Amino acid sequence: MAAIHSMDVPLSKEPNWLWKTMGKWMKTARDERLAPNAVGKTAEEQNVIKELKLIDFEKEIEWLKKFVSSVDSPVVFCHNDLQEGNILLLEDEIQPTEDDDYAQYDPKNSKYVLTQFDDQNTSDSIISQISDTGEPRLVLIDFEYCAYNHRGFDIANHFQEWAYDYTNPKHPFYYEYVDSQ
Repeated sequence: MAAIHSMDVPLSKEPNWLWKTMGKWMKTARDERLAPNAVGKTAEEQNVIKELKLIDFEKEIEWLKKFVSSVDSPVVFCHNDLQEGNILLLEDEIQPTEDDDYAQYDPKNSKYVLTQFDDQNTSDSIISQISDTGEPRLVLIDFEYCAYNHRGFDIANHFQEWAYDYTNPKHPFYYEYVDSQ
């Protein structure tokens, strides 16, 4: 991450990517899901839309802008999308089987070889995947959101992304139990 954050890329150094992106999302939300005539497909969706219409999102964004400007987080070149699928761990070699899509792949002709992971062979530790320099060999992919931003955004975004299960085929719903507080 430090390597990306230290890059000097010929783009505007103003950290306005987040605010422009939020502005686009707010326009879409106002025009579609929060429009006066918006209705949900189910009673639950209708209740969610009703509750969302009560929130002053523009005021929340203005508060966030003030908060971010008060924090000492340097503006650096950021990835801006550090969800788990965009961080790859490299290994020296793979042992393909005939059933693998990459069975004909020859690791001798490549500088890096990606590992295929399965649920039975994963670990929360990458200690075993350390390079000769002592650093984990990670590769970031999916750079379409790269822009200058506050350094803390990449770190916060990475951990925030863990709150969403990208493998869940059903749309998640979150409930707040006010009485239990």
